[in-house]
Amino acid sequence: MMELHWGDRDPRWAGISSDRLTISGVDIHVLRADPLTVGAGSTDPDAVPILLVHGLGGSATNWLDVMGGLAATAPVVAVDLPGFSATRPPTPRAARMTPQLTFLVRLLDTLGWDEAEVHGNSMGGLLSILLAGRHPDRVTRLVLAAPAFP
Repeated sequence: MMELHWGDRDPRWAGISSDRLTISGVDIHVLRADPLTVGAGSTDPDAVPILLVHGLGGSATNWLDVMGGLAATAPVVAVDLPGFSATRPPTPRAARMTPQLTFLVRLLDTLGWDEAEVHGNSMGGLLSILLAGRHPDRVTRLVLAAPAFP
């Protein structure tokens, strides 16, 4: 896949690009924004990176309008969860909560992030809560937008 620079589509999205990662043999689509690419200059090298998790039926592009502002202080990654948008499901049950939670941990590992500030919307909010509950050492802060919470 050719790298897509979202700023070519809308100046509000300058510095945001599409990227592909391979996690457990699965091709994953993410959006990335870094303080240096959004024109914010340098950032604290110890800044905690930010992970954005979309809701049911959503995608990483749901976060385009907030990524630039968030990237003013830290690297930001928004992910297409397995089975959503540009990330195909590796198995028929990949969209269930347990496989998605395992995926998020592997994503953090693949990104080289020991910890992250995690933002979640709807189903992504529930996944973020589960991630923080089961791996509290990996989540420094939760930001939840209308989380699905049983």
